[in-house]
Amino acid sequence: MSREIVPISKSSNLEINFADQKKYDLAWSFESKNLNSNIQVLEEEKFHLEYKLNLKLKYRQTITQELETQLKQVNNLRTECEKLQDLCEIEGKKKSILEKDHQKRITI
Repeated sequence: MSREIVPISKSSNLEINFADQKKYDLAWSFESKNLNSNIQVLEEEKFHLEYKLNLKLKYRQTITQELETQLKQVNNLRTECEKLQDLCEIEGKKKSILEKDHQKRITI
């Protein structure tokens, strides 16, 4: 149900001839109807475009929230990994110290 905009005559195309006022009025009436029709078509198009835009905006907001949530989860996991790496490093140092201590006791 796609409607198209109707071309509107320029006012210079409508010659003013007071002897033929009825034709002049009729032409302006026709152009006025075309103009009103064009306005309606444009308003409908504006409504549809605003609706599509709002849908896209809501979709982007939803996706943005989801991405922010995932980013927080990733950052939390990264922090946990760093803590585990630190603990592994500490345990590795403890192990090394215990091994050295054990080697000293064996050699004594």
